Amino acid sequence: MDIKLDESSDQYDAGDMVLIHKGLSAYSEFLQHDIITPRLLSMYGGNADRAKLMQRLFERQRKSFFRHLDERYTQKKLLTDYASVIHDCSGKTRLSVGVEEALKAALDNMKTLAKQK
Repeated sequence: MDIKLDESSDQYDAGDMVLIHKGLSAYSEFLQHDIITPRLLSMYGGNADRAKLMQRLFERQRKSFFRHLDERYTQKKLLTDYASVIHDCSGKTRLSVGVEEALKAALDNMKTLAKQK
């Protein structure tokens, strides 16, 4: 998502982009530290080396996913589809209040900006 945001940044107000980056970064950090890392460690019986290996595999798949997403959405603007998908995913886990507020502000801002263009 950061790639699409960076590609679109010259089309939108810098303050809006900072707010969006802040919310999405908070959500990403939450997922990594509170969901992904603990579950990987649990899956591999606390074996940190094995968990790191699987994390690298996950990162490789993630880059491939974003490449395909970028090919599908070639427009250099924010799309409501992005916000909707992220919203749907975030609804499947319990977020901390700070992360939830930052993400909501980011998604609301993304939808507003997408409608303007």
